[in-house]
Amino acid sequence: MSKSLVEVSELTVEYDDVIALRNVSFSLDKGELLLVLGPSGAGKSTLLKVLAGIIPHIVQGKVRGNISIDFRNPLNEGPSGIADAISYVPQEPWDGVLTHSVEAELYINAIMRGTDFSEVARIISEFRLESIVNRLTYTLSAGEVQRLILASSSYGGTKLYLLDEPSSFLDHDNRKLLREYILKLLNEDYTIVMVDHHINLWRDITSKALVLDKGIPVYYGDSIEEAENYLLQMSDSIKESRESGEIRISSSRELVLSMDDIWFRYPGSRNYVISNFNLKLFKSELAVLVGPNGVGKTTILKIASKILRPSRGRVHVNGRAIYIPENPLLYFSEPIVYDEVVGRAKDQSYGEELLKKLNLMHLSNKPIRKLSSGERRRVALASALARGFNLICIDEVTAGLDPYNAKLVLNTIVDALSSNVSVLGASHDKRLYSRASKVITLR
Repeated sequence: MSKSLVEVSELTVEYDDVIALRNVSFSLDKGELLLVLGPSGAGKSTLLKVLAGIIPHIVQGKVRGNISIDFRNPLNEGPSGIADAISYVPQEPWDGVLTHSVEAELYINAIMRGTDFSEVARIISEFRLESIVNRLTYTLSAGEVQRLILASSSYGGTKLYLLDEPSSFLDHDNRKLLREYILKLLNEDYTIVMVDHHINLWRDITSKALVLDKGIPVYYGDSIEEAENYLLQMSDSIKESRESGEIRISSSRELVLSMDDIWFRYPGSRNYVISNFNLKLFKSELAVLVGPNGVGKTTILKIASKILRPSRGRVHVNGRAIYIPENPLLYFSEPIVYDEVVGRAKDQSYGEELLKKLNLMHLSNKPIRKLSSGERRRVALASALARGFNLICIDEVTAGLDPYNAKLVLNTIVDALSSNVSVLGASHDKRLYSRASKVITLR
């Protein structure tokens, strides 16, 4: 009889005659952390969904192989049957929200877990949710939602945590908070399977690493350095010509965006999210909004792209503006990748060029709903560029992207600047700052 808490043997998953995972095997004991790495679309999220029983019980797919989690099989029991032993945090945090308010979310999860309500106060304090506990969930930033989902998953009974990109939308301080929480779980003998591209955050506490490439395990072992070598081999084809860190300053004086004395508060709120904000963005210029989760970066992007009207102040956009949200699924207007990028492009040859440049050509005929989060983010950028918008407002520019595809996105943005496109982005990624002519810190 196996002594490991988690045993996965020869796991293969197939969707629509495409193999998403092939012959994946690993084992984990109590108190171990498995870090799952690989490029976007490699099958990382698929692996977590199978372990959680979501595949094949909620999401259809053919699954072969064996899984044992504390001597139970999620393939047989499904997510409801194994929910008392597993906490699953999805890559898109908004997919994990059940209720309209933060407080209700915490209490409903306590009820579902059979936990005493006294635990709610502890969770609020441990995850520093005091400032948002009375907020409506739709007003939260992606980083705030991510903290809420992590908090909601932390009630008692769990043996295995499945965390899909838990740090992708978090600012620096909240990543430190997340790391402290993960260390606490490991010290209390919880087992963790985590997908995350921020390797340095977990380097010293990772027990084992699994590297996937197109669903195939190319490395499994206890050496993070060897795992990184495999990742570097995958990204060798990316040119490093724009890694110099030089600030790109637009020589144009043609104003694309003017935001003058902007104030904004959401309906029903007495507090201003934005106050006395000013910004001028010129043609071929990249500006980046930085700051903690919940400070108002998303709100500014929505105001700049005319989705929201300021409570006070004036916004002027010279040309056409578009907003790419934190959840790219909210952006798309076509079901298929090719139709979204090339079919709606001002110049079809440029649309096809963008598919090649962003490593998307092999996904041309694939439904967007079946893409990974990182693939959707790249398709959204390609679509906005192909449609010829003058101003592109991008929320969390590289969230959920592996280093290989993050470079593709950043290089594509820089190339677009030379074609008279202006970009206003919000990001926690310092790689973006070196390419920007303006970095605006919000507090």
